[in-house]
Amino acid sequence: MDGFITIVIGIHALFGAFIVGVIVPKDGPFIRVIKKIEDLISSIFLSLYFVSNGLKTTITMMSGLVSWSLLLLVITIVCIGKIVRTIVIFMILGISFREAIALWFLMNTKGPIEIIVLNIGKDFGVFNDEFFAILVFMTLFTTFITIPVVTTVYKPARRTTQYHPRC
Repeated sequence: MDGFITIVIGIHALFGAFIVGVIVPKDGPFIRVIKKIEDLISSIFLSLYFVSNGLKTTITMMSGLVSWSLLLLVITIVCIGKIVRTIVIFMILGISFREAIALWFLMNTKGPIEIIVLNIGKDFGVFNDEFFAILVFMTLFTTFITIPVVTTVYKPARRTTQYHPRC
């Protein structure tokens, strides 16, 4: 019902579902039901949602040097914008350059949310199929490089202190 209402008033059903989640009390019978079906929702329905998003992505639109150059340009602009903001802010705060680089890459972990927003934009006709494919590839690339780069750049020192419970 919330999905229907949000579509009628012109916003996406996912936002309506989020608002219902915020409004519903955090205790009571509804939460017990949610806990019981949470695994089903996250393993099946979420997977089906991303399958439907993958079906909307037309990879064949990425043909030619212009499309691949535009993809490289978008990735470069997105990464440079994030790295400059992150490094400047964290250097001002006194965080080391290595940690700032790791935090910059961790900011790329927003992939699933970005794909949802891209699909909303595509549904409203904000961009064409080619640019949608470029943005999806950029999202996937920046999401997939996060873990390998962070584990390479940031290796925290092991703590040697032992836990001593209070007496």
